[in-house]
Amino acid sequence: MRFLLRFCLLIFFLASAFTPLAAQFEEEAWKFRPQIGLWFGPVTPVPGTALSQVLNTNLGGGLFFRFNLPSDTWRTEIGSSYSYYDSRGSAALHSVPVYGAVNYTLPLNLPLTFYGKVGSGAMYLKNKPEERENWHPLGLLGFEASFPAGKWVNIGVRIDYFFVYEDYLKPPPENPNFEVVNGHLLKFGLMVNFNLVR
Repeated sequence: MRFLLRFCLLIFFLASAFTPLAAQFEEEAWKFRPQIGLWFGPVTPVPGTALSQVLNTNLGGGLFFRFNLPSDTWRTEIGSSYSYYDSRGSAALHSVPVYGAVNYTLPLNLPLTFYGKVGSGAMYLKNKPEERENWHPLGLLGFEASFPAGKWVNIGVRIDYFFVYEDYLKPPPENPNFEVVNGHLLKFGLMVNFNLVR
């Protein structure tokens, strides 16, 4: 939780410090520029957390849509993904996050574009062998680097950290000693997004 707070403060500080500088890079009049994209890559519980003792690294993928509101420096993103985590035993976990986020474009004059993001939403989880399923609140922190591969396509990499809040749940009546823990998940992806308007 301290890491999450520090990361949010860092993003806020960078945004506050560089927003005036970022305005210098906006060379043309603002217009709506939506993007749609997808990613695919490894997903894993954060090492050292309770879930990492049970679940294995696996593959996942997702879709997102974003647009340059409220400005070209800030982008609003909505997205979802699917991940499946197995284990050496019978435990397994299906996860489907649905989130909204704000992406801040770092004002660096480089061929690569860098984004920091913060967001929230909800995550659907279904675990085995208990066959329990539910929606839980989530927080999102992320980082992304991409470069243009032509006029309409951008290619990049992204890393997203999901904090899944589950501490509010009570242990099941049939197992009062069951420990309820928050989820900490990392998702790494190769990403392609398409500019719908240029």
